[in-house]
Amino acid sequence: MSKSKWMMVVVLLVVVAAVTAGCGGSDGSSTGTGAGGGTATADTSTASGKEAVKLGVIMEARPEVEPWSAAWHDSLEKLSQQDGAISYKEAYNGYQPTQAQPLVQQLIGQGYGVIVYSTFTLNDIARSLSKANPDVPAVVTSFDHPQPPNLSIGTTSYLQIGYSTCWLLMKLSQSGKIGYVGSQPVPFDQEIIRGCALGAKAANPSGKILKAYTNSFTDLQKNQQQMQSLLDQGADTIYLSSGTEDVLGGLKLCEQKKVDCASWGSDIRRWAPNYGTFSAVLDWSPLLAKLVEQRRTKQPEAIQFDATYKNKMLVPQPFDGATGKRVPQNVQEEFNKMIAGLADGSIELPPSKATLVARDTRDRAAHSSSAGPAAPGLSLAAGAVLVDMEGSSRRSAESWPRTTCRLTCAAARSMPSWARTAPARRR
Repeated sequence: MSKSKWMMVVVLLVVVAAVTAGCGGSDGSSTGTGAGGGTATADTSTASGKEAVKLGVIMEARPEVEPWSAAWHDSLEKLSQQDGAISYKEAYNGYQPTQAQPLVQQLIGQGYGVIVYSTFTLNDIARSLSKANPDVPAVVTSFDHPQPPNLSIGTTSYLQIGYSTCWLLMKLSQSGKIGYVGSQPVPFDQEIIRGCALGAKAANPSGKILKAYTNSFTDLQKNQQQMQSLLDQGADTIYLSSGTEDVLGGLKLCEQKKVDCASWGSDIRRWAPNYGTFSAVLDWSPLLAKLVEQRRTKQPEAIQFDATYKNKMLVPQPFDGATGKRVPQNVQEEFNKMIAGLADGSIELPPSKATLVARDTRDRAAHSSSAGPAAPGLSLAAGAVLVDMEGSSRRSAESWPRTTCRLTCAAARSMPSWARTAPARRR
């Protein structure tokens, strides 16, 4: 073979390698690095003087097909740009607990010093693996308790998400009808719809919410069908509330039908650039930064992280570009005041029933084998702490207020058993 042909072969191999790396590894994963350069081994120093830390992230789906996963990816990218000593690996083949366990053990063995379980389905695996690896800071998205010494909980105010979204959609609605397309009536969905009802009523007391469920987190076609049925019933704004893969079907229909649509998790204009009018965007980077700090100081903590408009881990999608033009200036101004009210507490929302039910269920299960009566209330596990991300409050387990089952038992009894014990999917 001539020298020129050898050069062509080499160039092609380099191009193929680059494309393969950009699309993710053959094991269903992809890697990212900070501004400092290549992937670093944990517990080593970098040119910046900071200890290099690798984060292993078990993703629910690829970020390009799901707003929830896109929020985690965007947060990892943001943090890695801020801290050049951070690198990360996203794994997409560990959604099921049986798949996640060996995958996480492999990541820890490879020096990944922080583990992120980005889906509720891995709650039990996260607890057992964190107990076995107490020096590895970890977080799982769940309504459950933090587990000392090292497993934190990441969740968000689904009430604020629902309130802000439906307030805006109702303001934009000409018919006074919002179409609400959910996946399944699981706990986080019920929180969103409670907030949605309050926000819609604040915007238009006579407005209506029309609801439909797809019974799937991945069926794009069913999402479109349910959305169309709500449009046929007179809804003229649409809330695609699951934040999962199925919403991409609805967002495509939003563009085709030229209907103002909303979802949550990440900026939905990447899928609906003209009619993805609003999203409550999650920024997990402060949580991730805290876990990295724990790794570097070798002082893991079990912390409750709650993303809200107050701590700016929950951020409104900006009113700019094509979608921004769809929201009148006076509505934008009212909206900003409403967000400020949620942030400073002047707009009061009820307690989270989903959090109370989940924790009360685990508390009662933990005490069911004891001779004495089950604990009537709710408490953080010993050694856990509650932190708001602005650092203005931190309370130990001993000062956590206890509550009785009065607020939660009715809701727990009304839930199907699978929603109480083994949620099919999600936070």
